[in-house]
Amino acid sequence: MNILITGSSSGIGETIARCAVAAGHQVVLMARRASLLQALAEELNGPAPGRAITSPGDVGISVDCEQAVKDGLEAFGDLEALVNAAGTWVETPFSAVTYEEIVRFVHTDVTGALQIS
Repeated sequence: MNILITGSSSGIGETIARCAVAAGHQVVLMARRASLLQALAEELNGPAPGRAITSPGDVGISVDCEQAVKDGLEAFGDLEALVNAAGTWVETPFSAVTYEEIVRFVHTDVTGALQIS
C-alpha cells in the first residue's frame, strides 16, 4: 500500500511511518521540518531505497498539499491511503494566546485537514 502521512517528522506521524514501512508499505513523508523528514527517510530506506520519500511542506498551504500528492503519484504510481497526523498545539493559557498562534493552529489542524483530504 502507498500511504501519504502528514506530520511525519515526529510524534504520531513518525511512529505510523515507521510501522507502515516495517509492514512493507511505501510512504510519502510530509511535514514542515525537511531535515527531520530526510533523516527519517534515510533511516527507513536503509539499504533498500524507495520505501520512503519526502515531500516537505505545510498542510495549511494548499500548494504544499498538492505537491505532496504529486510527489506520491510520481514515486509510487498511486496513493491508497492518507494518515493526517499533522497537528499543532499552544501550551499557553487561552487568555494569553496570540492571534498568530490561533491562526497557526487553525491552518494546521482545521484547514490543513481539509486541504490534504
